[in-house]
Amino acid sequence: MRAEVRDRIGALRGRDRVDLARELALPLPAGVICGWLGFPAGDHRQLIRWFEAMLERAPGKVELPPAALLARDEMRAYVRQAMVARRERERNDLLGVFARAHAASALSEDEVIGAAILLFFAGITTTSALIANSLLNLHRFESERQLIRRSPELIPAAVEELLRFDAPLQWLTRVTSRDVEVRSTRIPAGSRVMLLWGSANRDERRWPEPDQLVVARERKRHISFGEGIHHCLGAPLARMEARIVLEELMASVSEYHPIGPIDRRYAQSERTIAGLPVHVTWTSPPRRAN
Repeated sequence: MRAEVRDRIGALRGRDRVDLARELALPLPAGVICGWLGFPAGDHRQLIRWFEAMLERAPGKVELPPAALLARDEMRAYVRQAMVARRERERNDLLGVFARAHAASALSEDEVIGAAILLFFAGITTTSALIANSLLNLHRFESERQLIRRSPELIPAAVEELLRFDAPLQWLTRVTSRDVEVRSTRIPAGSRVMLLWGSANRDERRWPEPDQLVVARERKRHISFGEGIHHCLGAPLARMEARIVLEELMASVSEYHPIGPIDRRYAQSERTIAGLPVHVTWTSPPRRAN
């Protein structure tokens, strides 16, 4: 992972204008999850195009736009073909594990395709949002960015604070399995409940100055990755990717600031940045993180 991050930053080094969302925050987790699934590097660009198309939503409309449906169908066909190839010749990758489970009748073909697309999608969207949002918020809170540049040992704590401050997934819904009472309000069984992670992570009863980014804040459990049986499967991977990006980028960049409009992708529940163009001042030579 560190080698991958260094390669990507190295490819950007020397340019004074960089899009930290399109050129780092998106392709890094996309490359990682595509590699785990066993998708060839030559296909990654097309896979990212399908990913971005599947994210398209029309404001005010519930139904998926045609471009998202077409990308979904093309992605399904791609995964189905890749699974057939692994039935004919075993591969030691994640999709190969799914193919063996299908051969053993543990998973249906639809379950294999659905699981692969879910991991592909989830492995990119929240991690890319975490990285891009973090870089933007560290620009806005300059003193905190300078703090982690001086004291990189604080970066793991910074990742947790950045997750709390600006959760990549702001809300989800659940359906109550039984009657429940929350703060004197009765919620009947079968009710749809919206859970606002972003609001809970800014609860002033739990977090002093909740609207401030404080890297050295006392560490408390947040719920940006969900909770219980719904806790995010990829949370450790997202944390690791964000930590290594911050370690390597803070060691390579002395200053950066946005130079154009920040492009936020329209999404119902995610905080997603599609474009983050910045002017960069690089360190010379780069300080290497451990």
